[in-house]
Amino acid sequence: MVGRIAIVNLEATWKPNYVIEKILSARQEVLPDTTFLKDKKSVLVNEWDLADDASNVLIFSKKGEVFL
Repeated sequence: MVGRIAIVNLEATWKPNYVIEKILSARQEVLPDTTFLKDKKSVLVNEWDLADDASNVLIFSKKGEVFL
């Protein structure tokens, strides 16, 4: 089984968090194999030096290594 994790940077939008959470709740029903994590303080963007307000795709091996 392949699982996906989608990390949503809530700081990157002007929309209120409750609106984004409602959208994610609906998406969860359509994409049951995806786990949605909400980053309310842009932690991932800052710690991993990713582009803010952009789609960043990271692919990990089963060992937790990042494919480049």
